Amino acid sequence: MPGVPFVQWVMDRESPRGKHKGMKSYALKRLKSVILDYRVKTAATALAAAAPRGLREMRNVWALKFTEDEIECHFSGQHMNVNLGSAVRRIVAGDWTASDFPPMNVVAIGGSLWCLDNRRLWVFRKAVLQMVPVIILSDPRDPQVQSFVARATKSAMERWEADNFEPKVRGRVHDFAVCADDPAAAAAAQDPGLDASQQTGPSSGTALCPTNDGLSGSKVACFCIGLLVLIAVLLHSPNCR
Repeated sequence: MPGVPFVQWVMDRESPRGKHKGMKSYALKRLKSVILDYRVKTAATALAAAAPRGLREMRNVWALKFTEDEIECHFSGQHMNVNLGSAVRRIVAGDWTASDFPPMNVVAIGGSLWCLDNRRLWVFRKAVLQMVPVIILSDPRDPQVQSFVARATKSAMERWEADNFEPKVRGRVHDFAVCADDPAAAAAAQDPGLDASQQTGPSSGTALCPTNDGLSGSKVACFCIGLLVLIAVLLHSPNCR
């Protein structure tokens, strides 16, 4: 094993940290409900049924998922390493087999297997291998599982909030503008039935005021143009002569 340069390079480079920082938004949204459901179901009975730490299995390479959906483009593009291509060619030539590589760490969540060793998974898929060695990590107390769930949940929630709670109208962020130093507007923005300790709106004399960026101007312009066209039609009509 240590005599295989690519294997040693992978073992040196592939730490369990930071494998899914670059996950795309749609992948994060898909993971969001799965991870939250996974946390609810990790009771004592689930822990007892979890696979033991370090259990080596053989799984179909196409049943494993990348922690980043576009990882193939990632490694095929500017991040392509000469060792990756060399390993693919050696496997295809029959010099190496899947058993020559250390088993990949896989997190089992929601019925899916998320591979933490994306480089090896990419190589195995490119080499068209079928069965590959893996270690199933399904115990939520496992540090790698905790790291995966924590990072994926944080990233998913941040992206989810950014996509769904940012005020937008037709792609433009101009629903509301901050009107500073306007106590009357600030008071109107608050619920009069709440006392000061219960108010959740803007503080220090600020309020959210609706704006009409580009909307009122365009309406006025259209109205003026329509009015001019109507006047021109009336002036050239036979009844006005």
